[in-house]
Amino acid sequence: ETPVEIDTLDCRLEYPLFAKLDCIELSHKTEAGAVLGPLRDRDSLEDALHRLDEIARASSQPSQIVLQQSVKGVELLIGVSPVEPWGRALVLGLGGTMTEIHDDVIALPLDATEEEIRSGFARLRSAPLFENFRGASPVYLDTAVNAALKIARLASASAIIYEIEANPFVAPRDVRDPHGAVDVRITLRDEHEARLENEAEE
Repeated sequence: ETPVEIDTLDCRLEYPLFAKLDCIELSHKTEAGAVLGPLRDRDSLEDALHRLDEIARASSQPSQIVLQQSVKGVELLIGVSPVEPWGRALVLGLGGTMTEIHDDVIALPLDATEEEIRSGFARLRSAPLFENFRGASPVYLDTAVNAALKIARLASASAIIYEIEANPFVAPRDVRDPHGAVDVRITLRDEHEARLENEAEE
């Protein structure tokens, strides 16, 4: 975070962007104040780096600051979670800060086809957002459908993965715009079992 390092970053980055602290202790970065942005210039970038550094120093776990280009579109949730009767299921829903507020989520089997995933998104209560909502262009949903297929295949092929959450996954209204998973959390089976053991001991 020296002036030289910040100058180097400033030359390589395209504003606006977001800065966030990547730390195992922070499963919800926004609530912890560990996501800052949109940052529109060097001054705001420098301030964000120092603020995140203060949070990092207060943590007992290793951490790193991640800088990401701001992306525009509809924020979705795409993941794999334990859901009956499938054991683990592909989970689709409205993402970002809206996930817990609206609870607009559906579950599909991990072997869901491309068409079933597309139909799953269409069944969400928030599906009107994907169309010409208030004059906006329709969402290019193929990006989210392809990501869901890949996440489901990854979970199916790996015995060590317990849960995956890509939230938010930003689906663009213009395919030329930046898009994709802004934040991804993967929980391994060993980590999940260790957490259960700790909770039982408490």
